[in-house]
This record gives sequence, structure tokens and C-alpha cells, in this order.
Amino acid sequence: FLDAPLFAARIREWLKTLRKKNVAVVFATQSLADIAESAIAPALIESCPTRIYLPNERAFEHQQPQPNHRVRPPTTTTDLTTERPVMLLEGKKLLITGVLMDSSIAFHVAKIAQEQGAEVVLTSFGRTTKITTAIARRLPQTPPIIELDVTNEEDLAALPERVREHVPHLDGVLHSIGFAPQGA
Repeated sequence: FLDAPLFAARIREWLKTLRKKNVAVVFATQSLADIAESAIAPALIESCPTRIYLPNERAFEHQQPQPNHRVRPPTTTTDLTTERPVMLLEGKKLLITGVLMDSSIAFHVAKIAQEQGAEVVLTSFGRTTKITTAIARRLPQTPPIIELDVTNEEDLAALPERVREHVPHLDGVLHSIGFAPQGA
């Protein structure tokens, strides 16, 4: 979808607008080449100076098949003054696209975000809404799901109002939509 003309134009516009408002924009991909080879790569690289590369915990399975040797990032930190877990995203509101499987990047970002105190709103559309609804029930809290087809101008125009029905503002967006032929 990064190369879909309508969506690419919106992403360029949003990156300029959201950065001025200090909003975090998160792009998730299984291959950095997807971003690097997209038509909007220069805008993404310029507008997203902070990059976080999360470890693939299965990357070393062939070299080290024992599960004990996997390196996992910490899931919480502790505030030394109160000795309570610090919720890194406490009070933050996130819009997450692409939750279709509980093994997807989007699902795990939504799960960790909720565990870290964020309020999550998901998107879906058409026949995939049923799938997103079922998978969303596997999250710590079942989030609202709003209609969004990123190739539809009316859906993109209605997005701010649809989001405001659930949260007053957004602190971050995760775009994790992949393209597949309609027959897939």
C-alpha cells in the first residue's frame, strides 16, 4: 500500500502534519526493502528520524535450536522511587491497522501497547472486519474497530471523525497493512 497513489499522498501529508504535532508514527514491516523500494521512501526516511529495530526472536533458531538461548527484550521497567512497573505508554492513544492474525506484527504491537498502558483503536474493512473482530478478542482488552479502507477516499476523509468517536486524540499510528491480490 505504500505505493498506492492515494495512500502515498496521504502518508506524505500526514507525516508533515503529524510531526509538527509531536505525534509518533510507526511503520512495521517484515522487510526493510518494502520501505526502501517504495515511491515514498525519501519522505519516510526524512520524516521518521528515529528507527527502532526489534529483534526477531526466531532469527537464530538454525544456529541455536534451544529455546533457552533466545534473547528477549524486557517487557516492563520499574520506577525505583515507587517500585511499581513503569507503563511506558500509559495514557497514550494508538491507531493500529493490519490486525488480521495473532501472529502479525500489528497484533503484537497492539498487545504490548495495551500491556504498557495504551488505549488502542483498530481498523479493518469489508470481509476482513470479521477476522479482525475475532482476533481483537485475544488482546488484553478488546479494542474498538473502525472502518478504514486506505484505498478509499471517503474512508480516509472520515477517519478523523471515526477515531474521535473512541478517543479524543491520537498519540501514535501503526501502519501494518500488507497488499495481497483479491483472490488471496
